Amino acid sequence: MLVVSPHLDDGVLSVGGTIARLSAAGSAVVVATLFTGSPPAPLSVGARAFHEQCGLGDDAMRHRAEEDEAACDAVGAEHRHLDLPEALYRIDADGRHLYRDGRDIFGPDPLAEPGVISAVEKELRRLLDWLRPDAVVAPLGVGDHVDHAITKVAVRRCNIDPARLRWSEDVPYALYPHLRGWEARLTRELVSETELLGESEWMGKIAAVSCYASQLGILWHDPAPWHQQLLDYADRIGDGRTAERLWRQPQLQSSTGFAARSSDRRLQ
Repeated sequence: MLVVSPHLDDGVLSVGGTIARLSAAGSAVVVATLFTGSPPAPLSVGARAFHEQCGLGDDAMRHRAEEDEAACDAVGAEHRHLDLPEALYRIDADGRHLYRDGRDIFGPDPLAEPGVISAVEKELRRLLDWLRPDAVVAPLGVGDHVDHAITKVAVRRCNIDPARLRWSEDVPYALYPHLRGWEARLTRELVSETELLGESEWMGKIAAVSCYASQLGILWHDPAPWHQQLLDYADRIGDGRTAERLWRQPQLQSSTGFAARSSDRRLQ
């Protein structure tokens, strides 16, 4: 299975339990993170503020890449870092920062950056040709982060067989109170599949998320511990049982247990 992750934490945060299940069943899982490139100098105001929040210096991406390697190891996945620059680091042809402030990365039209979409699509097509995965998981774009939205557009342009493609809920955005009700926008386009998780799979996810030490202090809006927020959300979408949720096109046969079915095929 190929998990497409915009940033160094998104894939594990969203489907870490599913990854752990597949890995334990002997399947090969690759988490490919797109936007991992080192920033050009000088940093924008938003990038400097982000690095300060992370507690990291100008070499923040190297530290974050190491965190992601450890997180992927914790759930038994391979990692690929594709070294494209994330939104806060991107500059235009004149060297001006496209997103000077951290708030600017939420809500812009992803189609305004056709060059970035093309670069992402090129990397994804290369990965798909190389890995030939039986299953692909990509982000829905909940929260309207421009990098997540660009990733979604690029994945769609790759024309992946809908039977192999599932969309993941962007955690932690999917559980933010101010975004509550986001599912209503999907009901005509996609339907959900619930992946129930065992204790070992859930604990594997928690161990993996713990590896992202630089991010944990800035991702969570609620004062409750981050692992409790994750568990509360997982129990809610699982109707009292710990779960993750994937989304698929409605014309496909209705079923549950995508991860279990995928692991039965022993992905290569």
